[in-house]
Amino acid sequence: MISQSTVSPAARVFSIGELCEAILLQADPADVIRSRRVNHKLLEVITHSTPLQRKLFLLPELPTAGGSKEDEKAVINPLAPAFFQRLEGYRSSTIYSRINLTDLWREHLKWAGALDDCQFPVNTESTGAPAAPLWRNMLIAQPPTQSCVIPVGDHMTICGSRKYPNGMRFGDLEKAVIAAFEIRQGRRASKERLDELSASNTVLIYRR
Repeated sequence: MISQSTVSPAARVFSIGELCEAILLQADPADVIRSRRVNHKLLEVITHSTPLQRKLFLLPELPTAGGSKEDEKAVINPLAPAFFQRLEGYRSSTIYSRINLTDLWREHLKWAGALDDCQFPVNTESTGAPAAPLWRNMLIAQPPTQSCVIPVGDHMTICGSRKYPNGMRFGDLEKAVIAAFEIRQGRRASKERLDELSASNTVLIYRR
């Protein structure tokens, strides 16, 4: 049995769930994500803490007392995956974005275990079997957005619309974009086509 005198003060603090949670709530969201890998205690605290799950956009924020959803300005998830790019020049109630379809399809194939196309080489620096990415379950914004419109077609004149009553997550966005542009194995997922679509697509994400 380890003597209390041999345990560092930091270890004692982080062994107390309430103190650990209070400290992590002051940390940058990316640091909270990395902290999940430190030990089982930190992972347990982050996984079961409602405030920390909200901080990581895994649970919706509670409405502000005395206000409505429409009164609250959307906060974009700072942990958004690299394929998501917010664009400027649209009203504040709408998240105007562009998706890098080349990066999105690479991520989709990698986590589906099918990344063997020479156009999308596997990262040889990684070792072992990676865990599924947390961003798939993360809300795009707080308060949660609930719908999106994706213009498609030769002149982007046809719009695909989808609803997410429980909040739109990046995994939902991934599926919606792949379906809207009919991306699948073969020529429809060629790097040339994905690069071209990446330069011109827009996705409009709404609070309701």
